[in-house]
Amino acid sequence: MERSLDIEITRRCNLRCDYCFVGWSRDWTSDLPRSVAEEVIREGAGRFDLLHITGGEPFARKDIWDLIELGLALDYPGVFINTNGTMLSDAQIERLASYGGRVRLSMSFDGPVELHDPIRGAGRFAQADKALAKLLALGVSVTLMTVVTPAVLAVLPTFLQERMRAHPSLSGITLFPVGVGPSGTQKPGGALASLDPKDLRALAVVTALAWHAGLPVTVGAYPMINPLLRALGYPAARLYQCTAGRGRVCVHADQGVSSCHPVKEPVYGRWSSGLFDRIEGVAAHHTLRARDFDGCRTCDHREDCGHCRAFVTGNGASLYGNDRVCLDVVPGRREAWQRESGAAVTPVAASSTVGLIAPSALVRRGPPPGGEALVRRFASVLETGHFDELAGIVSDDCHDGNPVVLQPPGRDGVCFKLAFWRAERPEARSRLVDVHASEGGAVARWETVAAPGEPARTFLGHFTVRDGRIRAFEVSDVG
Repeated sequence: MERSLDIEITRRCNLRCDYCFVGWSRDWTSDLPRSVAEEVIREGAGRFDLLHITGGEPFARKDIWDLIELGLALDYPGVFINTNGTMLSDAQIERLASYGGRVRLSMSFDGPVELHDPIRGAGRFAQADKALAKLLALGVSVTLMTVVTPAVLAVLPTFLQERMRAHPSLSGITLFPVGVGPSGTQKPGGALASLDPKDLRALAVVTALAWHAGLPVTVGAYPMINPLLRALGYPAARLYQCTAGRGRVCVHADQGVSSCHPVKEPVYGRWSSGLFDRIEGVAAHHTLRARDFDGCRTCDHREDCGHCRAFVTGNGASLYGNDRVCLDVVPGRREAWQRESGAAVTPVAASSTVGLIAPSALVRRGPPPGGEALVRRFASVLETGHFDELAGIVSDDCHDGNPVVLQPPGRDGVCFKLAFWRAERPEARSRLVDVHASEGGAVARWETVAAPGEPARTFLGHFTVRDGRIRAFEVSDVG
């Protein structure tokens, strides 16, 4: 697990993004004194694998180059810098390239230009894109960082494909679900919305499908999504792991020291020389390391998840508390919580935890539905986009006769394909025309309009049904 020293060298920035957790909830003016920054970097050498320089906009500080070169001289294995990409001159880009790959960047692109520029300013997408192209041409490693709002999620598959086509040498794209904290932590007057549980499950599907399609995409700073990604075949080695209490420390511009940059609570106090030697004696350090949080102690997903403290506190819970968002994101978690607490278990039909993978607590009651009824429910899912409902309709090993490239097998693959199709074509609408029983299942005909103004296409589906589940299907376009 990589040990990271986050150092917030400034909170100054040339932009005022709606959801910036630094400026709106802290301030826009603080600089970490240079003498302190140098002391932190010197004392971290040999302890940390990564010197992570962040802000604000780090390149708003003219002496950033001295700090970069101090880190390199002290043999940090890597130096990583967050930037919005709008303050880099050609000369600075060439200077970054001169470090021979030891300095890596992340650059913010929050969706396509029509979503990025209203958040970051007119012309900022083109400005950052120009800098990105020059950095990559000179061999600088750059990862894109994308804050995923509901609007970005709606166009995410197309956006990911466009970015990788435009810049095939990108090191990767890291997705950050938008955080919406309490009043006073975002831009005044801004209208922000968090991703709801269904959005987060859709994000997991898009991320996993993108990975299976060869795109280097991951979800960062939101490890609660990891159990879903694992279930969808995303490689465990690529999962973002929270390292709070396990090798990550942040020194903020106001000299407070926390477990990571997004968490502002100074659990380690205020910076003073020798602090890194004293961290093991801080009780909070051991609480963070052990994931000793309310609601997490007996959870099977505690190691995969970590339940990010930045999101928990942003949602109004205490640092070691629980905002309970996981109950509606991780399949089966609400049922487990209720069993552990002794509370009455909410009926499955009313629970929002029926995710992409059915919880083990799901039990079918009554006679299994017939083929026609199942196909009608399947068609309803196509119309509504509620793909999590496929858990009660399609078998685990369902065979799709029309798989897309690299589609995983079984019900997971069906979820992948349909969710990806819906995300790429949010305006598409389907209507069941008729359905009738056939030997071993049912045959259905429906019409789909891909976008307003386009003609409807008619599809014929042959479904094999057994034991109350669709076991196989094949669909043909009949015009």
